[in-house]
Parts: sequence; C-alpha cells; structure tokens
Amino acid sequence: MNLAGNLVVGNGVTPTTLTMPGTLAQTGNITLNNATLDLSNLGNSLLLAGGASLGGTGTVAGTVNNANGVVVVGGAGNLGNLVISGNYAQGSNSALVVDVFNNGFSTVSDNLTVSGATVLDGTMLVGFTTSSLGIVTADFQPLTLNGVSGRFSRVVDAGGNILLFDFNGGIFTIVGTSPKVPDAIIDDLIAFSSRGEALAEKIADNRAEIEALIEEMEQQLEQQQAEGGSLICRAL
Repeated sequence: MNLAGNLVVGNGVTPTTLTMPGTLAQTGNITLNNATLDLSNLGNSLLLAGGASLGGTGTVAGTVNNANGVVVVGGAGNLGNLVISGNYAQGSNSALVVDVFNNGFSTVSDNLTVSGATVLDGTMLVGFTTSSLGIVTADFQPLTLNGVSGRFSRVVDAGGNILLFDFNGGIFTIVGTSPKVPDAIIDDLIAFSSRGEALAEKIADNRAEIEALIEEMEQQLEQQQAEGGSLICRAL
C-alpha cells in the first residue's frame, strides 16, 4: 500500500478492524473511527515519517514509532481515547496532539493509552474543543502509561503559547504560560539592534575625532609654552 492521502477506518458505530498489508509506504493520514488497526503483517510496527499522521479513536494493535509525524488523539477538536497495544516512541521532530475541555471548574482531555514502553520527545500540542473556555484551570491526564522515559521538549497551546508544566505519571499540571513573541516584535528588535550598532560606531568615530582635536590643542599649547608665549581663550 502506498498511502499519500486520507484513510478513514470505521464508521464510529460498527466495530471495524483493518489489517494492514505486508508493505506500507505512508506519507498520508490514517484516522480511526472507533476501529482497530492490525499491524501484524507489518511486523507489529507502524512508522510515522515524512509528516504522516495517525489519529482518532480506537486501538492500534502493535507498536507506533512516531519518528517525524503527528499523532492526533481522539481526532481534531474531539475528545476520545486512542490505545496502542505495543510501544510508543516519539522523536524530537514529532508531535502529539490532544484536545481538552474546560468549563471553568474542571478539565478533561483526550487520552492516549500505551500498553508497552513509552519514549517521549518533541512537542505536545494542547488544543481545545469548540465548547471549551480555551483555558486550562486544573490537572488533566492525556496519557496513561506503564513505563516512560524521556520528556516532551515543549508543550504549546493552539495559540502558540508555551505552557510551563509539571508531568508526573501521565498527569499534566500547567503552572504557567510564556506567550509567544510575535515575529513583528522580533523584527523590530533586530532593527533596533542594528540601529544601536550603527549609533555606537558613530559615537566611536566622533570620540576618536574629539580625542585627535584635544591632542592637537595640547601640542599647540606645549609649542607656545616652549616659545615663551601663552594660549589665550576668549569667550565668544
């Protein structure tokens, strides 16, 4: 199978199992809709690379290696559960997307359950359901893990804000945010820095010119004193 487009498995009502073929070249998107993805013909392992994605609700029967792709738990904008019966590994250039719902008092989220070992790196993106208040006011648990090594290098929300978090046993506690700096501000800072460098160079040039004038005046004074004269300064 050469998958470059979108593959949707299941209708959300009837239990559905898709057994993958013996070879798979995937750069597209696989979405489970309350379905099972059987990887037994693929050596029980699915590789997400080249921006490929896996998402939705259901079960992946095997191991998922998210080398350079995206795992979207529950599907975009919807809460749901995704189960990986094997191991899950996420690389530094990969992302895990989870949505949360918040009503001002409590926060619930998608959940990714991994039966095997988990290795974390890369990015976790926190999105919000359409009816959510768009804030996180309480702990939430997007991951149910048996064993984990590593850590997400960054957690961001849909607005690009960096979330400061504590992560323990799959439970996330958001302790603050660091707003994303707009590109325009970065451009202004670069321009300001350039102008500052130019001004510093100009000041240095003027200082050198003034020092040269002072040195010339001192030489004239020494010459006049040697000749027995005096230097007279008059107010203008």
